[in-house]
Amino acid sequence: MKVRIISRPIAPPWDSGSMNMAYGISSHLNPKNHLVYIPTANRFQPTYEHIIPEPIYSTRQFNLTQKLHLIKHLFTAPQVDILHFFFGVTPLSAKLFSAIKRYKKQPSILTLTHLPVKGAKPGSFGDYIVTYSTYFKKIFEDSGIKNVVTIPPGVDVKAIHPNISGIKAGNKLGIPSDAKVILYGGEYSHSAAISMLLKAITLTAKRNKNIYFVLACRIRSKYEQKRKQDIVRYLQSVPWAENVILLDTIPNMHALIARSDVCILPLQDTYGKVDLPLFLLEAMSIAKPIIITDISPVNELMIDKIGLAVPLDDANALTNAIEQMVAEGKQYGLRGRRIAEKYFSLDRITKQYAKLYAELLDE
Repeated sequence: MKVRIISRPIAPPWDSGSMNMAYGISSHLNPKNHLVYIPTANRFQPTYEHIIPEPIYSTRQFNLTQKLHLIKHLFTAPQVDILHFFFGVTPLSAKLFSAIKRYKKQPSILTLTHLPVKGAKPGSFGDYIVTYSTYFKKIFEDSGIKNVVTIPPGVDVKAIHPNISGIKAGNKLGIPSDAKVILYGGEYSHSAAISMLLKAITLTAKRNKNIYFVLACRIRSKYEQKRKQDIVRYLQSVPWAENVILLDTIPNMHALIARSDVCILPLQDTYGKVDLPLFLLEAMSIAKPIIITDISPVNELMIDKIGLAVPLDDANALTNAIEQMVAEGKQYGLRGRRIAEKYFSLDRITKQYAKLYAELLDE
């Protein structure tokens, strides 16, 4: 079976949830049954024999020029059995991809990596629409779209595990070996509850001088760059600034998670990002307790006591949750690892996609 993956450019660094999922599923498909074509950039060469790179992009930046490269490629590329899209689509892009699907006359699946705009009617196309959460599945069904299934994102629990060492990562950042580390692996986007986060950092730092906060956030826009600059200016005015470390894209996020004691992701919503963020799944796989804001669909992760969900805009609750997880988080983390293995392993997730492929070809 030949499958063509259609996504943003696939190439290191692995700092995009949608790209990581597209490549993760491609790599875990059974090589005896699947030949997978992926769109690459920067001469990236996969190490899997069943993955064929299609170097249609000239850069990892998914700008207008690169999107035009993609459209041209889709119209001219050889036929395959399945087209598998990984995108957050608008109504306009849905119409465009639908036209391509009709022209190519090939079965297709859309994995909806995120909803781009809050409150907008969701764009969709494809024989199957896959959502990462039941929350967004219901949004589609309520709008009259019925060919929707939920398959959550996955994490490679064999490669991402509790035995990963974070010692070097901590030492490189100058964090004392006995310090507790709180890792925020999010963004400075509109969806991020930055004000709530900064208030919680302030309250925590006043109470405990041995807690370090690491904010590992890639910068994707001028808005996010400005928000980071605002944080930098704020830190210049407080005495505990050295306990807060700001990072952009880093080469080994898993080692940084391993050095952390608690992983947090306070969000206002998940529009523009993966419904169930991979950062949280990776933290669970490394047996770290997580703290989130109690919003849908992120709270679908709380299948068991793997961390705490706090009310939105309640910095005191976030502070208390951080302190509780620093003191009691080990058992929460171990439960998180078991949940990752049971529900979110990439092997399990990939089998669900392989089943969808087979169903489309049997129709």
